[in-house]
Amino acid sequence: MCRVEVYAARIPFIGAIAVHCWLVVNGRDRFEVWQKPNLKAGSRGHLHFDLLAPQQGVGNGPGWRLAAFEGDVAEQIVDRLEGAADAYPFCDRYRYWPGPNSNTFAQWALGESFRLPWRAFGRNFQVGCDDISR
Repeated sequence: MCRVEVYAARIPFIGAIAVHCWLVVNGRDRFEVWQKPNLKAGSRGHLHFDLLAPQQGVGNGPGWRLAAFEGDVAEQIVDRLEGAADAYPFCDRYRYWPGPNSNTFAQWALGESFRLPWRAFGRNFQVGCDDISR
């Protein structure tokens, strides 16, 4: 059975107010957007696969699980993750604020199945936003 977990970790320097979110499939495959592109073979711009260990934080303490999904919901999220290199519209763009960033990607992958917390700045960045051309 497929399982998708949503993780968050405090961001260095601004961790009191902001978190970085990512997704882990079956406890081992990590999907996320990072501020630096093409850090590893298999990356697509800012979109990275297994850049860090599945539950590893991002430099300001450990990560923690926000949610977990199994069954049909998990399968839908996995389908989206597997096609992300072609379908996610911001593989080649990254901005801390207002996005697109790691939280924009995580919310995009989750769709309506889960809403990231308010500290996940960038979760509301939308395709079609006036900022998209910058």
